[in-house]
Amino acid sequence: MQAVRRGEHSNCADIVVGFERFDFRNDSGNATYSLQLLRTLLYLYPQWHFSVLTRLRERFPPPRWMQQAANCSLHPKLLHPLALGPIFQRWITWRNDRLTRGIASQWDVMHVTNPLHYVFGISIPVVVTIHDLIPLEYPHLHLVPSAIQFYQVKIPKIIEDASCILVNSFYTAERVLHYFPEAESKLQVTQLAAAPIFFPREVPDAYLRQYGIHRPFVLYVGSMRYPRKNVLGLLQAFARISPRFPELQLVLVGQMGTQEVRRKIFQQLADLRLTANVRILEGLIAEEIANLYAAATVFCYPPFVEGFGLPVLEAMQSGCPVVTSNLTSLPEVAGDAAVLVDPSNVAELAEAIAAVVESEQLQQQLRQKGLQQAAKFSWEKTAQLTAESYQRVLGRSVRVKQRLLSNANVA
Repeated sequence: MQAVRRGEHSNCADIVVGFERFDFRNDSGNATYSLQLLRTLLYLYPQWHFSVLTRLRERFPPPRWMQQAANCSLHPKLLHPLALGPIFQRWITWRNDRLTRGIASQWDVMHVTNPLHYVFGISIPVVVTIHDLIPLEYPHLHLVPSAIQFYQVKIPKIIEDASCILVNSFYTAERVLHYFPEAESKLQVTQLAAAPIFFPREVPDAYLRQYGIHRPFVLYVGSMRYPRKNVLGLLQAFARISPRFPELQLVLVGQMGTQEVRRKIFQQLADLRLTANVRILEGLIAEEIANLYAAATVFCYPPFVEGFGLPVLEAMQSGCPVVTSNLTSLPEVAGDAAVLVDPSNVAELAEAIAAVVESEQLQQQLRQKGLQQAAKFSWEKTAQLTAESYQRVLGRSVRVKQRLLSNANVA
């Protein structure tokens, strides 16, 4: 799909919204947010035009719905930061930023859905989504030096520069205001939702066997790279109840990331003698994960800190009973539809999992409550609140007012 410039659509589109490049691989919370948001915006606002910056020769191509949408255009202009090797990384960053500023001048508003991609010096209003402040608040639970440095140095500047700041939970909003009270007038909470692909379904035993899984099993979905996810604590809790449930499996779905993390997890499995009872699956697509949610006996998600906790909603919408943390954003997401525990208390976590595994009545109660809780969240609501944020910042744009008035007079 060819890029569309303002001159080609200004007479047919009320607003032109630009996005920085997405991660089309869709294996992270940020990517899920960006893609689901855009897909819903394209449907709800056909009179608007949406432009997306992409890289040349993307490894994972944009989804078909994005390429085929009449009110969406792609700009395959950016280079990978390491396209010419490390020595040219700074030059490529400068080149990409300069190109972004030029393309953005054709838009009315820009939405940066990942603050790591924020470009300063944009001539139009910029809306930015800040998913959490975890690298700033809890660097010992993040352990990615570049991200920690970015949040310490760049996030304060981004909050000052942006026209509007979106956050995905009331918890994150409270943390942003704690550190940056001056951001109050810019702040908007836009909670997330589970994608339509997650729903209750029958999953045959034969399907599970191809992954080395059998019922009953405890499921975890999420990154295993960060200490804040508490995967090692989950392994310890599972080891406590394994003697009571010798047939019970633990299935971990997600990316381990570095070799160091991989070594720690497998060493923990060996030390706890869990190697035969734990399956680790990396690189699954959304449909596979949806099937595992629907088949699991219980979904356990025990992080120490979370900006939102989308896997909790995905599990609930799939009809899976949930055990999760009682900290940060997770009570806000789970409501009274999950068993909430102190993630630092391994014994409490273990007993919560065991209680669900051994009680079909509790499983049924949690399934019913989970479906009701997940129904309170929707991408339509998220997209509408986001669109209202675009309109608010554009209400202060003299250029847009002049163009809309001109279009109205022509009509």
